[in-house]
Amino acid sequence: MYDYYFTFRSMTQAQRAVGVLQQAAIYAVLERTPRAISPQGCGYAVKVLRGDVYRAANALRSALVFYEKCYQFSPGGRAKEVFP
Repeated sequence: MYDYYFTFRSMTQAQRAVGVLQQAAIYAVLERTPRAISPQGCGYAVKVLRGDVYRAANALRSALVFYEKCYQFSPGGRAKEVFP
């Protein structure tokens, strides 16, 4: 199963995103941005499951919580930028 990560520069925005997603009944977990998508190790990411990525993107946009990018992680750990 694929996981999706929405990236944020600040912890505050990432925490706000988790709150918005939880209110929309979308499973979301706040994490440090994985190295595969942030070589500097900076930033925060919100992980959602495959079936929720489009609903999550819409919920974030509706709440005016803007993420930097969205990445898809394959079971083997490969990252690919996606545009939900």
